[in-house]
Amino acid sequence: YLMRAAKLQGWMGDNVAAAKNYQKAVPLLSSEQKSDVEKELLNQYVQLKDSSQVLSRARALMSRDPEEMKWVFLYGDTLYQQGRRSEAMGVFKQVDEQFARKVATAPAAVTQEERAFAAQARFYRAGQEMSAFKKISIKGDKIENSLIQKKLKAHQAVEAAGLEVAQYSNPRWTIASLMMAAEANDEISRFFLEAPEPKGLDMAQRQQYRQLVEDKVRPYREKALQYRKAALEKAYYLGVFCPE
Repeated sequence: YLMRAAKLQGWMGDNVAAAKNYQKAVPLLSSEQKSDVEKELLNQYVQLKDSSQVLSRARALMSRDPEEMKWVFLYGDTLYQQGRRSEAMGVFKQVDEQFARKVATAPAAVTQEERAFAAQARFYRAGQEMSAFKKISIKGDKIENSLIQKKLKAHQAVEAAGLEVAQYSNPRWTIASLMMAAEANDEISRFFLEAPEPKGLDMAQRQQYRQLVEDKVRPYREKALQYRKAALEKAYYLGVFCPE
């Protein structure tokens, strides 16, 4: 009775009541049945956004079945939502490694849910790289070549990380990754456009300098436009109106 009631309550969206009944049912079940109920309990707490319960229950399930990607992802996602980004990135890397192993050993067994977990985990990691990329900025009234090279290297890494997400073949995160790649090209364009002009230039030299900068950023602007166009076309095709 408790199990039937919990399933019905969960289906109707009464996650609090469902969780209570699942908990009451646990002592009455066999070991195998308990395992299934604990998974259902985790799902209820995910819906309730009860982070402490999600973390503890996901950790327990991970210890029993370390290769089950769902438990690892939910653990990392909860850390991420709590603002524990450094810890979350390590867990998301683990998700990426799990996904790679499964694709290499049993590609036909990879589910769409697992692709979504892996894509989202990689997207969050790419987002951290984007944050670090944006922090590389010009200080003072002079731009050093070493800083330019550092910014360019970081741009390439972020753009590649964003596009890597698309390889997981998950529509939502593919769209988001294309938008991230566009944003990376916007950022490198802004970096060059806002760079201080060399001192001592006359009017003609200043105009020439500005033209050189415009020529420098044009390819980045064009790529940003191409990425946004690709994201829009994919969203339109799939009927997705918000990538986030």
